[in-house]
Amino acid sequence: SFLHGSMFHIAANMMAFLTMGTHLERTFGTLWHLTTILWSVVLVSCAELLMAVFAMYVCGWTGWMDGHSLGFSGTLFHLLVIQCKINPSMDQSVFGLFRVSSKTYPYASLVAIQLILPNLSFLGQ
Repeated sequence: SFLHGSMFHIAANMMAFLTMGTHLERTFGTLWHLTTILWSVVLVSCAELLMAVFAMYVCGWTGWMDGHSLGFSGTLFHLLVIQCKINPSMDQSVFGLFRVSSKTYPYASLVAIQLILPNLSFLGQ
């Protein structure tokens, strides 16, 4: 979670964290925010490993075991899900292209990012 592939990667994560992080910190407080981020770093890494092991042993696909993920994207996705859960009735804009419900926004963003930047690790997102 603390290694990044490029300056663009760091900048993109920082911009996403700035928009989501400040709102969540104001809503829940600094200690909750810090605790959530630290737990998320650990849990996201464990979830990625479990999905890769599942894909290898159940599906016979080793692509995720051979790959890697860099950055804070998994934790940002977790924070995005939390933000959408606390504002369930608000529609969200996916990169200004179209609007979706708050419930589907994290997943629509994930698909849109993967389409815009296809070389990103889908598992790492």
